[in-house]
Amino acid sequence: SFYDTSFWNITKAINDPLNITTINSEIRSYDDAFINFTDIFFFSESYNNVDIYIFAEILIPLNFSYPLPAILIIHGYGGSHSSFVDFAVEIVKQGYIAILIDAPDSGQSTPYPSKAPESLINTTNGPQDSYFYHVAWAGMRAISVLEKIPQVDKDRIAVTGGSMGGIMSFIIGAVDPRVKAIVPIVAGGNFVDCFLSGTLAMALTTPNTSLDSEKITNFLRYFDVYAYASKLKIPTLMLSSTNDEYFTLIGLNDTFAIIPSEKWWFLAPNWHHFSAYPGWIKTSIRFLDYIFKNGTPLPHVDIESVSNTAFGITVYGKSSLENSNIWIVWRSGLPGDVWKLDRMTECNNNHFSVTIVPTFSGKVTFYLALEDPTTGLFIVTTHVKTIFVITSQALLAIVALLISLLGLIYFEKDVLSSFRNVLLYFSKKTNYYCTFGLTVLSFGGLWIDWIVFVNKTSLSFFTFVERYGNTFKVNPWGSVLPVVIFSFLFLSYLFTKRKVFSYSLVITFSLFTLVFVMLLRNITTDVLIVIPGIGGFITILSPLFLVVNELAIFRK
Repeated sequence: SFYDTSFWNITKAINDPLNITTINSEIRSYDDAFINFTDIFFFSESYNNVDIYIFAEILIPLNFSYPLPAILIIHGYGGSHSSFVDFAVEIVKQGYIAILIDAPDSGQSTPYPSKAPESLINTTNGPQDSYFYHVAWAGMRAISVLEKIPQVDKDRIAVTGGSMGGIMSFIIGAVDPRVKAIVPIVAGGNFVDCFLSGTLAMALTTPNTSLDSEKITNFLRYFDVYAYASKLKIPTLMLSSTNDEYFTLIGLNDTFAIIPSEKWWFLAPNWHHFSAYPGWIKTSIRFLDYIFKNGTPLPHVDIESVSNTAFGITVYGKSSLENSNIWIVWRSGLPGDVWKLDRMTECNNNHFSVTIVPTFSGKVTFYLALEDPTTGLFIVTTHVKTIFVITSQALLAIVALLISLLGLIYFEKDVLSSFRNVLLYFSKKTNYYCTFGLTVLSFGGLWIDWIVFVNKTSLSFFTFVERYGNTFKVNPWGSVLPVVIFSFLFLSYLFTKRKVFSYSLVITFSLFTLVFVMLLRNITTDVLIVIPGIGGFITILSPLFLVVNELAIFRK
């Protein structure tokens, strides 16, 4: 196997001395709940002769019968434990003990090893050199701290966290037998797809490190979530977003599919990486109550079958929850298209169906979401499925176009003659022919390698909109606008022969590309190296080509 997860010494994580030091302890009230907050430092490990101490905050609810189940919470890359305090309080109020840690070089913990990208992907002497190793190790040591707390039930411990903390949930859950459940939030595997798709995960590597380098290969071998997800033997609840800026939908879907243990997924539509989706906390508590308090298990929703219809596709699904509602969440293959929600109709006995009608033929991606009838919030979702659809609207449009062309030929010989004259005019006039070609070329540059992240990957304009359209709030019009501009100006030029339309189009795309690349370079300084790709250079230089063409005409 390519992956290697055999290097973890769990015995050492359990038995090494913790040297716990209590800093502060106080009781805080939340509505009718009282929670004891205790701040501590504990010894995690020695690395390169540096003793690493981790800051942690322990939340213990009062007025409960002990021992209670406990949960370790790990923050995201570059954050601290404070970003998850509100999340922790909601869980603790339901009768859980929580420990939130600051990872090394974060918050109040020892600022070593560095969390900088060169440290994160460093595996020069093995996985122990990577920053991820030390974060996961600190998490395992925090579980050892929980075992020292009298109010904690050692047999009921879970791990959760967001982003980097979600990655750690997968890792720790797979290798530490003390963990009985995990709730990874906005995290998944298949890091290669994340890098090649141009996600923000690229920024976690150094600018000069190539994705095919030995350093990246070894990092993937030791820490790709995909490897750990396949080894899980405990219940897992994944909380994810369709428009995550770090993790691709393909990677998330692959990760969920490979988990062999009992599992659920909550995929939030049109949501991003940086904040919790409404309903995630309620679903998390229901999941934990089922695992640790003999509560009702989370319901399941499943895709039963899919069939093509004259106007689109019909999807059939079923729910394990009585009196529930199922929604289909779907989108077309249009770059940057938004996810649409359609309520399914109940056929009988918790079986549902819906017919969706895409505007255009092409790829349709969808999943089903189960709604809690008491709260109106989603509880769980299915995996994601993609199919290719040919709609009757598209076939009718093709037929209508053919009939129109035949009508032109038969009834409108003058119109056809005019169009033929336009083509003949361009073919006879070399400069217009060149202008015609350069105009098309300028627009074509948007479709190929428009921008390049050096040593990482390249994206067309439309792929960039697909990746970050939701982030910049340009979905779905961001991919439609250039096509509309091109169609209007190009056709205006084609039928009027006025160069101003061609020049306007070429200059517009050129300036937009140039300004965009400059802004992106400024934003990603010291993180990524951004340059125009082949398509970008073509689009930027197209006005210059037009000038050269005009000078050639002038000399003649």
